[in-house]
Amino acid sequence: MINKKKDIDFSIVTIVNKLEVFDDFCKSVEKQQDVSFELIPIYNLKNEYKSARSAFNSVLNKCNGTYVIFTHPDIRFETSKELYTTKLFLEETTNFGVIGVAGASGEKNNTNKRVIYSNLTHGVNKKDAGVKIDALQEVQTVDECFFVVKKNYIINKKFSNLEGWHLYAVELCLQCILENKKNYVIPLNIWHLSDGKSLDSNYIYQLNKIIQIYGNEFPILYTTVKLWKTKGLKPRIYRHYYLIKQKIKRKVLR
Repeated sequence: MINKKKDIDFSIVTIVNKLEVFDDFCKSVEKQQDVSFELIPIYNLKNEYKSARSAFNSVLNKCNGTYVIFTHPDIRFETSKELYTTKLFLEETTNFGVIGVAGASGEKNNTNKRVIYSNLTHGVNKKDAGVKIDALQEVQTVDECFFVVKKNYIINKKFSNLEGWHLYAVELCLQCILENKKNYVIPLNIWHLSDGKSLDSNYIYQLNKIIQIYGNEFPILYTTVKLWKTKGLKPRIYRHYYLIKQKIKRKVLR
């Protein structure tokens, strides 16, 4: 599904693990109005890729849009104007790094507490994902479910070579901050079918790698999963506890 217009607003990139989920995603995207876009699916039906980063990097040269959206295929747009609204925010925002629909930062007067900002709903019962906003909201990092970057930036930057399926948007946000760019969440009406139960122990392994690389610059990482302190023994012990907890939870759910 490719828009043939010369000027394409969005290249929409998504990794396809289940065809039926992707088919419903296509139906949702096709209803979007007043924007031009191309859809670039990455088929991973037989586990062809070892990481989201390598999968995304493999198609960057196919992106023709002014902006690139990286999204989970279980995202559903609640109105026909969500991409148009996204375009307006992007055009009005200068020096941004990553813009998402859910993101985290520290509380204004207490950096030891985290706030999740999002108009997203998730899960079968459509639970609110965070504090609702009606304007652009600066955050430290955004969630991987749906985020946007400028095409020229991501083609030149590319995703890192870290393996795995977690924290790639978080890592990109940290890189942008180190380049004096700002990350934001915008108020979109989006339903994320997932309720977060896909989180597993691999998240902590990848988190530890992120902390090894960026921990000196960021004493606290604010993510939509949790607040993670990066320095000291207690945070390391807590991450180990969380790792064991995820492994036990996975065994129970089997």
